Amino acid sequence: MSYPNILIIEPDLDFASKIKRELQKFNFNILLRTDIEEPDQVVSIAIPIHSIVLNLELKSIEGLTLYSYIKNLNRFRSTTFTFLTDNESTFCLLENMPLERSVVCRKRDDFSTLISNIINNMNYSIPLESDSKYITEASGDLSEMSVADLLLYCNNTHFTGNMIVTHSDDFCIIEYKLGAIETVHFKTCEVEATLQEIKNWESGHFRLERKKPNIEEMVKIISSLKKNAGTAFSSLVGIKDVFIDIFTYLYQYLIKQLSIEDVNQIFEQSLRTFKEKHSEFGELEFFPASDDKFIIDQEISTKQGKILTQLFRTIFHHAESLQPEIEITDILERVQELEPFLKQLDLYEALFEQNKSTFSDEISKISVDSPSPQPREMFTH
Repeated sequence: MSYPNILIIEPDLDFASKIKRELQKFNFNILLRTDIEEPDQVVSIAIPIHSIVLNLELKSIEGLTLYSYIKNLNRFRSTTFTFLTDNESTFCLLENMPLERSVVCRKRDDFSTLISNIINNMNYSIPLESDSKYITEASGDLSEMSVADLLLYCNNTHFTGNMIVTHSDDFCIIEYKLGAIETVHFKTCEVEATLQEIKNWESGHFRLERKKPNIEEMVKIISSLKKNAGTAFSSLVGIKDVFIDIFTYLYQYLIKQLSIEDVNQIFEQSLRTFKEKHSEFGELEFFPASDDKFIIDQEISTKQGKILTQLFRTIFHHAESLQPEIEITDILERVQELEPFLKQLDLYEALFEQNKSTFSDEISKISVDSPSPQPREMFTH
C-alpha cells in the first residue's frame, strides 16, 4: 500500500517539524519547506502531492498567490489545502470564502484540531495503517462489534495503540495508552463529544492497532498478576528496558524545567564521565537529536543496574544545582508503573527513597565516579 504525500510549507521550522512528527504517526510521507520563492518550486516536485499545508504569510510569496497558481494545474486538481495563518482578519475572510478543497486554521488554535483538520480535509474514507511500531490486533465491521464494545475492550485490556473507526465519509482515530484515552483525531477533538457521536455509528469499520509492547505496558499487565510475580518479571522484562524508560522520563521532565541545551549538556557530560569510569557500559548511548534518545545495546545485570542508579542520581543532582525547585516526587509519579519491578530488584530505594526531599543533602553519600556538580557556566553556550 502506498501512502499519501503531504507538503508542509511553514517558515517556523519548530512548528513545521511538530506537524510532521504528528502526521508521520499515520505513515504519511512528509516533505517540508520553510519558504517558497516561486510556484515552480512546488510544481517541479517529482512525486505526487496529495495535500499541502500552507502558511499564508510566507517571506517570498503570498500564500494565496501560490494557491491560485497551482490549484488548477492538472497534477494538483485533487490536492487538498490546509491554510495556516496568525492573522485574524485573514482567517475570518477565508473561513467565509468557498475555496476549493481547502480548510483554514489559526496556528494558535488547539494543535490536535489542526491535525484532525488536515487529515479530514483529505477525505480518506479508510484511515491509514500506522507505522511498523504497530501491529493490527483486530479489524471488522461495526455491525459485529459496536463502538461501545471497542471502548470497553481497550479499557479492560490496558490497550496501548490506535483505535480507528470509519463511518460513511467520517473517520476517527483514538490514541490509547494503557487503556486511557490520550488523544482523539476527529472533527471535534473534545473527548466526550467525540465518544458521544461515534457511539451512534452502527455501520462502518474498525481496526485496532496495538503498539508493540513496551516496558510500561508489560509491567502494568504483569503487576496485576498476584502469583509468580518474580518469575514473570524476570523472564519478560529486561532491566535495560526499565532504565531506558527511566532515563527517558527523567529527560522529558528536565526539559520542562531547564533549557534543552542545558539538559543535553548535563546528560552528555554525566554519561561521558560515567563511561570513563565504568567501561562495562560502553553500549550505553545518548542521542539528543533522535526520538529514541537512549540506547543500551547490552544486557544489564542487577548489580550493573545498581551502578546505573548512580548515573541517574548524578544527572538529577546536576539539574538540581541549576534549578533547586525540581522535585524527585515528580519523577516518581511518572514511573509508578515500574515500581513493583524496581522494588523487587532492590533498585527503587537506590533511585528514589533517599531523595524524596532533595538530592543536595544526599549526594555526598553516593559512591559515584563522576565530578562534583559544576557551576552554571559549564551548561551554557
